[in-house]
Amino acid sequence: EIIRNKVIDTLLVPEKESLSSQSIEQLIKLRNQQQQQQQIISLVDIRWLKTHEEVLWHRVDHLKDAIKEWNAYKMPLLVDRKSGAILDGHHRYHVGCLLGLSRLPVVLVDYLEDDSIDVDVWPACGLDCLTKEDVIEMSLSDEVFPPKTSKHGFVAALSPINIPLSQLV
Repeated sequence: EIIRNKVIDTLLVPEKESLSSQSIEQLIKLRNQQQQQQQIISLVDIRWLKTHEEVLWHRVDHLKDAIKEWNAYKMPLLVDRKSGAILDGHHRYHVGCLLGLSRLPVVLVDYLEDDSIDVDVWPACGLDCLTKEDVIEMSLSDEVFPPKTSKHGFVAALSPINIPLSQLV
């Protein structure tokens, strides 16, 4: 799961003392190590996952070539644990479909409850704003937003993985 590390956040914004750039780098490294330890990868049925946004197919083609060359998935998808809505990883999802995979590596989150994940819109997408509820609603419908509509921000970045394709067939 993606968990916000409040202790490190507090240390990065000290009240009275200033930290050297070396100290800040050490704190960031520590935070990243802790986040990697806390990231839980689940292999979920690809049929359970739900898209809310169209993809750029030339990017899917390039990513498919890379994943085949690596013979592995190098980054998990970010998915709402209740609905199966894909929050980050639509291109990776479509690669999985094209490769005939039955499972994909994901990090499951409580999207609507997790304040460390926010949603915004990309500039020039045609919408002024988007809510988490809009994302879930679209993922449960038969339609999708155009490519590059939703822009998710989350405190804990996804850490790289190395899940062989043979485990996803």
